[in-house]
Amino acid sequence: MFDTIVIGKGLIGSAAIRYLSEHSPNVAAIGPDEPDDWTTHQGVFASHYDQGRITRILDVDPVWALLAKRSIAQYRTIEANSGINFYTQSGGLQINYNLERVDQIECVGHQLEAEFQIFRDSAALKAGCPLFSFPEYMTGVFEDGGAGYINPRALVAAQLTIAQQQGASIIRETVVSIASHKSGVSVTTAEGYIYRAEKVLLAAGAYTNTLLDTPLALTLKPRTILLAELPEPEVSRLATLPTLMVKLKDNPHLASVYMVPGVKYPDGKIYLKIGGDLHKAPEAHSFEELQNWFNLGGSHAEVEALKSVLLDCIPTLAAAAFHQKPCVITLTAHTYPYIDTLEDGRIYVVAGGCGTSAKSSNEIGRLAANLTHHNAWLDQALHAENFQAIKQS
Repeated sequence: MFDTIVIGKGLIGSAAIRYLSEHSPNVAAIGPDEPDDWTTHQGVFASHYDQGRITRILDVDPVWALLAKRSIAQYRTIEANSGINFYTQSGGLQINYNLERVDQIECVGHQLEAEFQIFRDSAALKAGCPLFSFPEYMTGVFEDGGAGYINPRALVAAQLTIAQQQGASIIRETVVSIASHKSGVSVTTAEGYIYRAEKVLLAAGAYTNTLLDTPLALTLKPRTILLAELPEPEVSRLATLPTLMVKLKDNPHLASVYMVPGVKYPDGKIYLKIGGDLHKAPEAHSFEELQNWFNLGGSHAEVEALKSVLLDCIPTLAAAAFHQKPCVITLTAHTYPYIDTLEDGRIYVVAGGCGTSAKSSNEIGRLAANLTHHNAWLDQALHAENFQAIKQS
């Protein structure tokens, strides 16, 4: 019998098991590995199956900014203790047409002592970021210091490596049910095994509600990303690109986009990645809908919209080829992750990355681990009310 089982070993679950294993080696994380073939896989998927995610402090929301700052502060320690590198400091550029939002970002940046500069006119923006092209009405905020990108696959591997060094068990199976008893909680996997623990922390991402009798208010939005394959001349020419986030004005399809500069993927090729926020994003309401989305590879129409914006931002881009990949975003009712107790002393939950949690996953996992271990919210700067789990109405 384990002290605690974490269900899910993605970005947040892997962070949580690392922190829990600091208190006791008698803990386990249960979750499957990435499938070899996305087109035929019949089980669960995870959106951290990727090589590049933006990390930054600057945000209009001070809660998200603080979660990110705390996480970024731990990156180098995680790398050193695991022997796995996942963090690149490239700098990060945010482009916005809304000056009020720029002022909010500036305010939060000063509060958290982030390193940044603002390009308030097109000439300054062009001089500071010559590889990009933006409309004249846009304002740029460039974050130096810790801004850049992480490799989410490598970050998960680093967290799990440290957890195992501290005695944690990593069980590569898929949980299909959980049941609470007087003596603890039992967890059943698709592989036919039953594991028992005093407590369970549910960190199952988009699949959280499949394991709950009373579902939470979670909205699942399938998304598609575009990968631009870079030939060697482009890799060298674009080597100094920062990460990019753009709030779009009057785009018929997309409200915003984000871009990660050239990163090596498992096939050995270098890809520039772009994703975005659709005005009318589809929703998934079942396991089968999620499975079909990942099996079929996402939306060609979304990819075409992303490609158009990418070529507007980098008109000289000479990609060797373009590829698309599916993912899914899990949204909560209040735009912060749910980190809460579902059954006192027994079942806890951390769910809902809201499309912006990869960079902050270490701190989100730490908060969830502390709540689970102590059965109490201990953080004085971040209030429990912000992370309360809301049930589906």
